[in-house]
Amino acid sequence: MDVIQGDVTGPVSDKDAFTTPSTKVVQSYEVNRSTGTVTFTYQLGAVDHPVYVRLRGTDGKRSAPGLLGAAVDPNGPRIDVYGDADPWNDLWFYSNPIWVLPRR
Repeated sequence: MDVIQGDVTGPVSDKDAFTTPSTKVVQSYEVNRSTGTVTFTYQLGAVDHPVYVRLRGTDGKRSAPGLLGAAVDPNGPRIDVYGDADPWNDLWFYSNPIWVLPRR
């Protein structure tokens, strides 16, 4: 499971932009259990500007460095092979963003 974090910067000038300057995988956790409850803790640290975090997880069968390279996304979803896109060999989940604002 990955924790993805980025800065909230407001509206963009290029509505076709596909990336954000600071968003990247900041923490990864290995899940070694197939039953029961698993708990993870991620320390955000001091927040002096708006940020967001979201979670992403996989079954671990089809991962590869992300589009922007391993420094930003070391284990993202591998591109599907045309004609061989079996969804059961590539299960991923994504959470909605969690918005974090600094205290004023």
